[in-house]
Amino acid sequence: MNPLSPQLKTGTVGELLVHLRLLQYDVQSVPPHKDTGNDLLAVRGETFRALEVKTTTNGEEFRFDHRELMKRAFHILALVRLEGEDRALHLDQCRLYLLRPDEVAKGRFTDLELKAWELSERRVAELFGRAAA
Repeated sequence: MNPLSPQLKTGTVGELLVHLRLLQYDVQSVPPHKDTGNDLLAVRGETFRALEVKTTTNGEEFRFDHRELMKRAFHILALVRLEGEDRALHLDQCRLYLLRPDEVAKGRFTDLELKAWELSERRVAELFGRAAA
């Protein structure tokens, strides 16, 4: 019926990848029923977080409007770098970074600058607490 724009497709794939990757760390996430400015709502144990997701496909920097982003309420900014071309997406090579609002000091980041915030058990524990045993 109606075609998907390249931006909508990229953003949706990024959000779905965040769903999958967070689930690996025992974090459940869902999109809200109404778009009120958050892309995902996530929970681990008794900790709830609202996520904003920004996705890029270029090989250089993440770029977004910092002023506009900081007008929104969110707990975590998930930055997703998709690797591959068009329909050949290399999921195991995609990068995902999780930042608190106080860590988002600008609207341009390189992967090197983001390394400390890359998705890992340590980072998820910092943002959501420890997983239940």
